[in-house]
This record gives sequence, C-alpha cells and structure tokens, in this order.
Amino acid sequence: MDARRRILCEHCGTFAELGDRVWPAPKPPQDSNSDAEASSAWLHFACAETVGLTGQRPLCKHWSRRGRCQFGDSCAFSHDVEAPQLDFPGHAATSWPHDVPQPLPASGGRRRRPAVKKVSRASALRRLLIDELGGVDALRAGRGVLDVAGGGGELSFELLNLNGVPSTCVDPRPLGLRRALRTWEKGFHWFNPVWRHWNGMRPQDIDGQLPQPKL
Repeated sequence: MDARRRILCEHCGTFAELGDRVWPAPKPPQDSNSDAEASSAWLHFACAETVGLTGQRPLCKHWSRRGRCQFGDSCAFSHDVEAPQLDFPGHAATSWPHDVPQPLPASGGRRRRPAVKKVSRASALRRLLIDELGGVDALRAGRGVLDVAGGGGELSFELLNLNGVPSTCVDPRPLGLRRALRTWEKGFHWFNPVWRHWNGMRPQDIDGQLPQPKL
C-alpha cells in the first residue's frame, strides 16, 4: 500500500514519504522511537522484503476484535483470524489474547447495543448533522452552528476545518483539542475513502505537512 502520511520506517530508520510504498508489521515492544499510541509499525516495502515480512500481513485489530473493519477489502492488514501472528525481527512474539472475537452466549444471549466510542462521538454527531439537516450548505447558512455545552470543542473543530462550517463552542471548561489536533496532523480523517462524503478530500500539503487547522 502507499503511505498516507510521512512515517518512520522501523527497519532502516529513515522516513517513508507520502505516496511511498510501505508495509505493516507488528510494532516492536518498548520502542521509544515509535508512536506510543500506534499498534503497528511501518516499513518501506523494500525493507519489509529484506526481513521477510511481505509473505503474511499482520492481523487487523478491528476485524479480530469485532468481526468488521471499515476499510473492507482495501485494509492493509489481514482479515484472516486464523493467520499466524508475525513477530518483528529481533523481538519476542507478541500475543493478543483479547483479539479473538467472543461468541454470543449459548442461550438467551443478547448482543450489546452498538455503541460509539466516546473519542469518536463528535465525528458521529457531525455526520448526523450533515445527513439530517440538509447537508453542509444548510449548516453554513446564517452564522453557522452554535455548540452549547460542547465540551472540549471537538465538534466545532471538525465542522470548521473539515466542512468549512462556522461553529462556536460555548462551554465553561477550557478547550481540549489535543486528540483532535493529533488526528488532523496525522491525516486520519482522509485515510479511508468511506468517510470522504463527510470529510472531503485531504488538503494540499505544505512542505510535506498538512496546513495548520483553524482554531
């Protein structure tokens, strides 16, 4: 697959630039140079071939935990839960005992109601507003959106920067946009084409980086 952002190759220590061919690999444990929140490492495709990782893709954590993945067939990871786990060269095996989908109770069991993770509820609400209130143009009408009790301001941040909708957040608490800024800087909003209807196209990079968002 092609790199969707500038990312460090865990094998050679140089950066893969946007559009370079890359390959996923298990994240080396206790690697201080890696993204602490990432669950996988990335290598140049040539580096992955050198260490013998291209024969099997790592297991997709979303597919293994929930039996579904929003990337579908375009996912860079494997959707075969029976596939053997790969080890990053030079490191001990990594096990994810919680990654096997759990079956429903044998009798009288009910599935839990699908829940939106707290960290993504602003995005879910934004998509709902666009779909139910007549689209982006309707939201841009007048003075935009007034987000009362908007918490850290994630909804207003996304409306303004992804959809060009003027939005004002009213809340006694200070803004908390650390996660929103990280998501923007890493380009996560444009990784999956399925979100293009609500997130639009990725902005043009400036000197290899996304333009600064509006606050």
